[in-house]
Amino acid sequence: MDVHIHSRSSYLIYSIAGLISEFDIKQVERTKNLVVIDFSHEQNYLSLIEFVSEHNEWLTRAETKLIIIGDPVVYGRRKIKGIMYICLSAPLAEWRERLDTLLKAPAVDLTQLINMTGTLRYEKLTPSERDVISCIKGNMCINHIIDRQGISTKAYYARIYSIKRKLCLHSAREVYLNVDKIYNKIMGLKFDSEDVRPQ
Repeated sequence: MDVHIHSRSSYLIYSIAGLISEFDIKQVERTKNLVVIDFSHEQNYLSLIEFVSEHNEWLTRAETKLIIIGDPVVYGRRKIKGIMYICLSAPLAEWRERLDTLLKAPAVDLTQLINMTGTLRYEKLTPSERDVISCIKGNMCINHIIDRQGISTKAYYARIYSIKRKLCLHSAREVYLNVDKIYNKIMGLKFDSEDVRPQ
């Protein structure tokens, strides 16, 4: 079994490797690829989606199983077959149980995960939505933004909701929390001549 552990903690890497070594060799050999991603230090879903988008080639290899370490409140809302979620602070017995369950389960195609990240397309944001991001980034208040765009408060929140949906965020609040990251991604895009780059 090929094991890939992505974590900033060398202690966590050695601990997971030690846990895996406890299992019966036949059980371990039934899994071709095991990927463990440590997102315990990230508190938003956007970071996970971006990671998956950037590493989808090896995440979609045949018979890959995935463990995501992080707050279940943040990452466990979207249940996808073939993925196990666990909290970093979970007791050792729970870690053994989750790992045992995942190793025994049949391997599945993780393309559902990749397909979900396919909705993460910054270029799908409209020029007005990109302008909203630019305004928020510039610390403009809602009243100034709606005056600038000539829209109602309701239309403003509709654009925030649209941004949230297109970027797979859980709430409008996450648009504000991730505005720097979203803005930087937008600035890296290539726009058509008739399109509008955020100011």
